[in-house]
Amino acid sequence: GADLCHVWELAWTSSTCNFMAQHRVGRCSVTPGTAFIQQAHASSVGHTANAVRISEVRFQSMMFLDGSVCPVVRVCSEKNMVTLSSNTGNGAIQHAAMAVTPIDGWSAPDHACWSGPCTGMDSQTFYATIGNDYRGAFRSLSATWMCVSSATLASTVLPARGPEHSELDVVAWMDACS
Repeated sequence: GADLCHVWELAWTSSTCNFMAQHRVGRCSVTPGTAFIQQAHASSVGHTANAVRISEVRFQSMMFLDGSVCPVVRVCSEKNMVTLSSNTGNGAIQHAAMAVTPIDGWSAPDHACWSGPCTGMDSQTFYATIGNDYRGAFRSLSATWMCVSSATLASTVLPARGPEHSELDVVAWMDACS
C-alpha cells in the first residue's frame, strides 16, 4: 500500500508570531530551529511512543518573521520522517526535515560525563559575545559552564507565564540550552 503522510497545519496567531520574533539572529527575527524540533516531537509523541529520538536534522531555509503576516505551518509525518514547511500566501517553503523514531527504555545520561573542572560565564557576558539580539524568553540563560569533558552545562530561568504558554516556553528553553 501507499505510505501516508499525516499532516497537521496550524495558522500561527499574532501572539505566537510575536513570541517567536523575540528570537533574533543578528537583528533579524527568525523562527528558532528548536521550534521545528518541538513541532516534530509534538506530532510524534503519543502517536508512536512516549519517547522519541530526533536525528538527521536538516535545516533547509530560515523562516523570517517580519511582523506583517503570520505563517501557516505544516508538519508532515511519513514513516519515521517529519518535514516542516510554512506558507504566508506566497507558496510553501520547506524549512526542516528530521527522522523521528520511537525509543524504549530511555534514561538520563550518566553524570560522569559532566565531570572535571568547568569554566563559568554569566548571562550578560554570554549574550554580549554571541552577536544576536535575543529578547524575552529567548534570553533565559542565567549562566553556562564549559567543562574539560566537553560537556556544557546551562542554568536557565524562564519567565512565569502560565501553562497556556508551555509549548512556546519549551522552544525558548531548548534554544537557550543549545
